Amino acid sequence: MNQKEQLQGHGYFRKKKWAKGLASGIALGAAVITFAGATGISADETTAATDNTTEVVTSQPESINDNNVYAENANTSEGTLAVDIDNSNVEAAATEASNVGVDVTKEAAKDYGTDTTTDGLNDTKSEIANDQEKQVDSLEQATATQNANNTAYADAQAAIDANNDYVNNAKDTYGSETTVTVTNDSSTATDGTASANNEAKTKAEQTLADNKEAVAEYVEAKANYDATVSKAEELNAAVEAAANELKNKGVTVTTSSQVVNSVADVEALQAQNDATIAQANSEKAAVDALLAQYAADLAAFNNGTNVSVSAGVKTQDVDNLTYGNSFMNGTINADGTFTFTHDMNDGLNDTYGTLGTGTLTGKLNYRVESQGNGNITVYLDSVELYTYSYTAYRPNYAVNQNLNFHVYTLGGTEIYSTYHTGNNSFTDTINRSTTLTYEHGVSVGDTLANVGFLNIDDNWIYNTHGQAVISFTNTNKAPDPVNPPEVTANLVTAVNPEKPTLVLTSLSDTTNQTIKASYHDYKLNYSPMVEKDRANSDGVDMDGKTAVKGDVLTDTLDISNLYANLNVGDTVTIIDPLEAGEYYNVDDNIAAAVANGWEVSYDAATETFTYKTTYTGEKLVVPTVDWAPAYDAAYYDNTYKVLVNDNLYQVYSNTVKTPTPEAPQPTKEITDTHGNDIDGSTTFDKNVVFHLNTDYTPYTDVTASTDAISKGFAILDDVEDGMFTVNEYGIVIRLTDDNGETTTLSTDIADVTEAGGVSTNHTGDNDSEETTAVNKLNDLFTMYHVLAGETISDEVQAILDQSGLSPVGEFYLWVAKDPASFYTNYVKAGKNVTIDLPAYLTADAGTVVPNDFYQIDFGNAYQSNLVTVQVPDVSPEKHAISTDGTNTVLDNQTVGLGEVINYLLDGIEIPEHHDTLWQYDLTDIMDTVHDRYTGNYHSEIIGTKYVASEDLTLAYDVMTDYTVNADGSISGTVIKAGDVIPEGTEYAFYFTFNQDTNEEFVNSIVKVTWDEEAGVWKLVVDSDFLQSLGIVGTFDVNTWLEAERIASGDVHNILINTINGVDYQTEVVTDTPEPEVPETPETPVEDVPVVQSSVLPLTGDETTPLNIMASLIGVLMFVFGILGVRKRKED
Repeated sequence: MNQKEQLQGHGYFRKKKWAKGLASGIALGAAVITFAGATGISADETTAATDNTTEVVTSQPESINDNNVYAENANTSEGTLAVDIDNSNVEAAATEASNVGVDVTKEAAKDYGTDTTTDGLNDTKSEIANDQEKQVDSLEQATATQNANNTAYADAQAAIDANNDYVNNAKDTYGSETTVTVTNDSSTATDGTASANNEAKTKAEQTLADNKEAVAEYVEAKANYDATVSKAEELNAAVEAAANELKNKGVTVTTSSQVVNSVADVEALQAQNDATIAQANSEKAAVDALLAQYAADLAAFNNGTNVSVSAGVKTQDVDNLTYGNSFMNGTINADGTFTFTHDMNDGLNDTYGTLGTGTLTGKLNYRVESQGNGNITVYLDSVELYTYSYTAYRPNYAVNQNLNFHVYTLGGTEIYSTYHTGNNSFTDTINRSTTLTYEHGVSVGDTLANVGFLNIDDNWIYNTHGQAVISFTNTNKAPDPVNPPEVTANLVTAVNPEKPTLVLTSLSDTTNQTIKASYHDYKLNYSPMVEKDRANSDGVDMDGKTAVKGDVLTDTLDISNLYANLNVGDTVTIIDPLEAGEYYNVDDNIAAAVANGWEVSYDAATETFTYKTTYTGEKLVVPTVDWAPAYDAAYYDNTYKVLVNDNLYQVYSNTVKTPTPEAPQPTKEITDTHGNDIDGSTTFDKNVVFHLNTDYTPYTDVTASTDAISKGFAILDDVEDGMFTVNEYGIVIRLTDDNGETTTLSTDIADVTEAGGVSTNHTGDNDSEETTAVNKLNDLFTMYHVLAGETISDEVQAILDQSGLSPVGEFYLWVAKDPASFYTNYVKAGKNVTIDLPAYLTADAGTVVPNDFYQIDFGNAYQSNLVTVQVPDVSPEKHAISTDGTNTVLDNQTVGLGEVINYLLDGIEIPEHHDTLWQYDLTDIMDTVHDRYTGNYHSEIIGTKYVASEDLTLAYDVMTDYTVNADGSISGTVIKAGDVIPEGTEYAFYFTFNQDTNEEFVNSIVKVTWDEEAGVWKLVVDSDFLQSLGIVGTFDVNTWLEAERIASGDVHNILINTINGVDYQTEVVTDTPEPEVPETPETPVEDVPVVQSSVLPLTGDETTPLNIMASLIGVLMFVFGILGVRKRKED
């Protein structure tokens, strides 16, 4: 293939039609999911990519839909769905329980919260079902217990009633003839449980049997007893009656018994009992009388109005030695009548006695009311004045005969007055009254003293003023408390030793326990979560795992949680906006969902699938989306949304996340035979090695499906047709083991024949070490070498189709034999493989040879970098130069016989970037018939553009900051041999030497020889020195050889410049005509000695003065010639 086709062909992929159009070849190739069916086609029929290929899109585009928005809302929901719980069985159980008497209470509904998953909802429903079952069990148990209680209660109470009725009947029957003792057993008063009442029933039945047996025994004994103890019975009856009578009176009666053996004993007991009864009655009567009196006294005290009343007059008494003492006093009766008396006297009282006395009578109307606690209230209602009487005891001898007596109310109103002389006695009937409004309380034992009710004045010589007063004393007295002794009586009954006793047992009524029970309804909400699952074709969960480009993944939109609470007629809508950069087949995905009953739409503008259905009671298979990552270094996350009944309930799924690894970066290298990188360089040695370095490091974290792995792993090198040939037997593959050790192996070579078969590999069948290495590698790779024009096999074509590659012409393909093993041990392990491809350049001179390769992983092709190397289009130059100082170029011109000239050997200048130099020779083949080598030469070695990659020292001088002069020499700053050349310093070197140079360094790097017999002069640069120069920097060798023309004719001088095993040849032709003059004897010329097969400086031949002279002359001529030719060369 030509160069243009080759350059266009790299990176070309066959275009395919996908549901999602990608921009270009590489992206299209990455989207291939399955191999296309391959048929045999000619390699020459494949074409390179055309110039109208769209620009490659290498990075994942941004999302153009709601995928990112959905991711922000992942695992959230809005709204809830109520769950209908059928609780009819519990309600029925509650009704039944209530009907049998259970006290049933309905409690608040039990809230079970909100579930989010089917399992959770089913678990909760199971919990509710279990709880319902427990409720029903509890209610049924309550019903059963209540029924058992009811039955046991009825039976037990019936048995108790039967016993108590028997006891009552027996008591009624035999109570009149004997003392019937009935003891009540309360053990039958149970808690109402069935078990207790069953025990009570048994107890009652046994007690009834015991009572019947006691009665029977009593009746039998009673018949014998009656005949002998009638008197005792009378006694006992009397005791019983008396005891009851005494008890009724409040006497504490005790009884004792005494065995009687005769009527006399009974009578004695009767007398004793009578005395006891009389004594008790007497004591009881005394106690009753005492208590009655105390009660009467206490009532009299509480309601008593007993009061002691006294009246008096508060007077202004007169005590006068002249007139004697004057007084006024008064008395009052219990009924309120009073008498107030006063005297009338003067100074004759002591002689004649009191003049007289006056008496006022009347009544104070007062009331005393009890306060109910012994205290009283006194009310003064009015005063009545009956009479006023004056009794004269003697005549009034006083000059003042004007005696007067006045009665006033306390307010000063006069009620009565009288005037008299005091000589006569008289009585006035007054019959006047005045109203009073006075009341006052008096406590028990207290006195209300001197309550005034009238003002009384007797006026004469000395006036006596008085006030009628009354005093009340509460004389009520509380009776002393009494504490009568307890009256007791002990009566003795007669007991016949053989008298039967009847002791019966009554039983307490039992109860019926009422069972309490409760039940409740249920409250449950459902907020179902939906899930998105992502798996590869092996069913491996790929959420959070790294997938390889083109590996088919299946996203499952798992809405199964919804079905746990969907009702027929509910609508379900699923919206799934896909991530950008996915390959998927719209039609296939829609068809799969439609086949499962979904109504599906696809919005191409937003790359969104929408699935809808109306629930009919049957679950639909959940939708799935089959897709494949179309980009390396991409991130594929996805979330979908579900709507139930439009917006009644909305929920977002979880977000699944799957990255793809970075695209591998396979690298192509080209080295020379010394292993130096010569990418972009000129190589003189046409033996090169291409290195195909895979890059499996991005795959260490991937999870690849079996399908992806089965697409295989391969390496394809599309050889540049006609530019180089591959040494197949020199191909090696280098592998790195776990310890970092490199194993070098050969490869299994399979030529594809025209019939499409694979021939036996080229390695041979012997058992050499090489064959052993090959056999080791044969387990790993098969190499296919397809030649231009040959038919491509179906197997190879399938690989090419899968990867989207269409190599043009010859190519090599290495295919991993066991993809699964290779994936595990190399790809997944990140262990790279290097194929060393030795080649021989066959391109024309001056041709740039390009080359790259493809690393094919999982059916995806990844192009390496492009390396180039140039085949040099160069040749040395050979010139004949005059030595007359003009430096005339004599090529194809005449050189005079005997003329001394210089042959310029202008070696090829090695360019700055080149392969490793290991050979640089200048070989001059001289026509010794026509030319004689004088032994003089001058050479120069020039190197420029070298850069110290580190601090280094060299065995020769170099120059920095140098300048290439017009004559080709170099000047600059010299760094002497052995001194440090700093890292990064650009430097040059320039060596000159001739036949006389005897410098050790020059002698070590250059060897000059002269083979006089063959006429061959040769300069060889030391190989070690050449290799030490590296692959960057120019290198050039030029030499001037001095020769004398000794014969006429056409003279050919040949130069062979050998570089790295390649001869570059040129020649120069000059002409020397025959002389036109007759021949004359020539003066013998002594030969100039030359170096013969020796290293400079000249050694071995004897040096004569003539030789020295000739050499000096030759050197001078040589130098001038050099200067001239250099000038022309530079021009």
